[in-house]
Amino acid sequence: MRARWVILACLSALPAVVAAQSGGGNEARLRDALRTATNQVRALEDEKARLQASEAELKRKLESVEGQLAAAQKTVVKPTRCPDHRGELQEQVEARAKATLALRECEARVGVAESARAQEAERSKQVGSDVATLEEKLARAYERNARMYAVGKGIIDWLEGVGVASAIAAREPFLGLKRVELENAAQDHLDRLAEQRVKP
Repeated sequence: MRARWVILACLSALPAVVAAQSGGGNEARLRDALRTATNQVRALEDEKARLQASEAELKRKLESVEGQLAAAQKTVVKPTRCPDHRGELQEQVEARAKATLALRECEARVGVAESARAQEAERSKQVGSDVATLEEKLARAYERNARMYAVGKGIIDWLEGVGVASAIAAREPFLGLKRVELENAAQDHLDRLAEQRVKP
């Protein structure tokens, strides 16, 4: 388009140049002007061809981009209106809150049960310790009982050995030697019994 205007301007200026130069030197000038105009026309035609090629390339690229856009539009999923699930969501939130509360209550019960179990284990351990102590005391009591039985048996055996003569001698009024011997034996047996007595 621009080339046409330039060509028209050159051609319209040509008669004025020809009229102004009407002599022999004018012919050379006209040839030069014509040559210059022709060169300008060729340059403009070359530029026009280059611009047309560029325009064709741009059109091809535009068509390619439009094709890509159309393909992309086909693959894009148009959003559809989703059903309203707010009620269901609220129900799920409430159910989760209830489940969380139940879980916390269960954890609290488990904590109480574990605490009771620990206390029971401690109590059982203490009872076991007390039972061991009592069994030890019982064993010592059996041992002392056996020794006391031996002391009692010894007293009975001794008493069996005391005869009528010993009893009369023990009542002997003057010296009382036998009486002292019997008192010493009785005191010895009492001491042995006192040693075996269980102390609280």
